[in-house]
Amino acid sequence: QQQFLCRNTEMTAYKNPNWNAVLVGCSAVDPPTSEGHYLTQVPRTPRVAEKPYLVGTGPQDIKIYKPTLQTDRKGVDNTPPLEKTTPYLLAVANKTTLQEINDAFKQGHDVLLTPGTYQLEGTIILSGQLLFGLGVPRLINTTIKGHGSICGIIVQAGTDDTQTLVNLSKDGPSMLWDVYCRVGGGETGEVGKAKTMIQCAGDNSILDNVWCWAADHYADGSYTFWENAACDVGVHVKGDNVTAFGLFAEHNHGYNVLWEGNN
Repeated sequence: QQQFLCRNTEMTAYKNPNWNAVLVGCSAVDPPTSEGHYLTQVPRTPRVAEKPYLVGTGPQDIKIYKPTLQTDRKGVDNTPPLEKTTPYLLAVANKTTLQEINDAFKQGHDVLLTPGTYQLEGTIILSGQLLFGLGVPRLINTTIKGHGSICGIIVQAGTDDTQTLVNLSKDGPSMLWDVYCRVGGGETGEVGKAKTMIQCAGDNSILDNVWCWAADHYADGSYTFWENAACDVGVHVKGDNVTAFGLFAEHNHGYNVLWEGNN
């Protein structure tokens, strides 16, 4: 818990945070008083929409549910109003193509990525739909652009140091939950590069738990060294009225977070 955020949780105490702990909209908290421990408390969550989730009544009846936007919230709300999603494409690693994913979005469908590693080598284009990752699938050599909703994925950079991994446009608000970007070390001998990991230009967007990491080591633990894990900016916010919870970015060469939007 060097850096930690807890949001809209019922708790009776929160003991001994380390470097930087933040509690937002949490109820019944007894703050620690030990010297050298750092805790920030925000009493109510200003704007939040919970992460989409699956509901199934049988193998042939699985739907994605999307909780609606809430404001000025404290504690847990187990009964938010729900909206049923549009039809979706069920994608499978090493089987579903980038063209099939983009065609689904063009048809107004959402896309559910089943667990696995996707080598799609191109750009996923969102125009208001949901890209839903089940089991935290990993996208390699793939960028995402447009606006919409994304949850539960890892975007791992290829070797193009000019790319933006997740480029959220100003065409509408976007919502991200549990979206992780990685440049630098992946498998041994491969060093991913990017100019920016996440850029958010859409007004009224929400980033809920994102981690933009310039990885200074490979999967086997050997070091790439910081100068090789090249990324200029971790998170670049250009839209106005953007809300972020659990915004983690580290080891970038220029800015970990560059926030140019108002409010």
